[in-house]
Amino acid sequence: MIFAVSDEFGSSNNNNTVFQDRVRLSLVTSFNGEDQLYTRLAAGNSTPFTLPEGNAEGIQIQSLTPDFGNKVSADWIAYYGKISKNLKFYLAGVGGGHYDYQSTANPILDTGDSGNSTLSFYGQRNPIYAIGAGSGGALTYDAGKIALSAGYFADNSGALGAPIAAANNPGKGLFNGSYSAMAQLTLKPSDNLTVALNYVNAYRQGGGIFDVGAGGTGFMGTTFANKAGDAIKGPLSNSAKVNAFGAAVALKLSPKLTVNGFLTKGTVNFVQDGAGKSDLWSYGVGIALPDFGKSGNLLGFVVGAEPYRPVSGARAIPMHVEGFYKYALNDKISITPGLIWVTNPGQRDSNSDALIGTIRTTFTF
Repeated sequence: MIFAVSDEFGSSNNNNTVFQDRVRLSLVTSFNGEDQLYTRLAAGNSTPFTLPEGNAEGIQIQSLTPDFGNKVSADWIAYYGKISKNLKFYLAGVGGGHYDYQSTANPILDTGDSGNSTLSFYGQRNPIYAIGAGSGGALTYDAGKIALSAGYFADNSGALGAPIAAANNPGKGLFNGSYSAMAQLTLKPSDNLTVALNYVNAYRQGGGIFDVGAGGTGFMGTTFANKAGDAIKGPLSNSAKVNAFGAAVALKLSPKLTVNGFLTKGTVNFVQDGAGKSDLWSYGVGIALPDFGKSGNLLGFVVGAEPYRPVSGARAIPMHVEGFYKYALNDKISITPGLIWVTNPGQRDSNSDALIGTIRTTFTF
């Protein structure tokens, strides 16, 4: 359960000070002691701040909610099981994502959108994992120091619970509409080092590219990273063919200091826009200091570029700078103040920087 008081300063979009919430309740069932069936109920009232040109930079964890009116819905129904000692499978009826079944090489800052680490969605993991999600499944062969994973998800039910597809709609479904397929090699040569190398092939049908399967305009990155068009024509809503490579690494320097970095380099071809292929970029570095001050606390910093696509008239690199301090009142309640600073929002240096300040309280039980 997350409660957050937040405001955005600096831009000219007249954002308000808000008090927002997001609640999740997970029901976990096991049939043989080695499997898990998750049924998660969620509700919330958090909407993202409006940044220049309506882009999706700086979106916070509490905004990952299936409905903005505090209506309860099942936003994740998934099953984990084993075929053998080393071979595992994952099935998702709704809300499945590529970060559900494999390591994202960010063991401290990636807490599964729980509100127990970074303020932002971007700060948790490589944005490549946000290219599509929904219904589908994955296999992972884990031999300890090396693991191979492959997953496929279709947006016939959005990752945030949005009912996008109908069974009788020829443009939707498991194989007819938007999809995302990922393969990943994970290396763990030691307990202190994790490396993830992955590739995504996806087709995004008119929504955002980094939309986590929810069918909207995107949950991170600039408008031009999620839609066709340029600064002269304006953003368009063409479907897109996406190919992207990603790399992430986490290095534990000590029990109280972990450093991680990630990179996504991709190409996108927006169907029928006549512009051909263009590049997608995102990268970042994170620093995590667990138990800073006392046990259970977490001091963290993230610096990088949310997804962007250099286009005519908008080539400035949009930088994301974030700092937060999670203070644990006890093992169930934490308070996290922090700041997110977004420079060159919308990929234009003429736009005013955005500064988002938040004080978040998270209840975990």
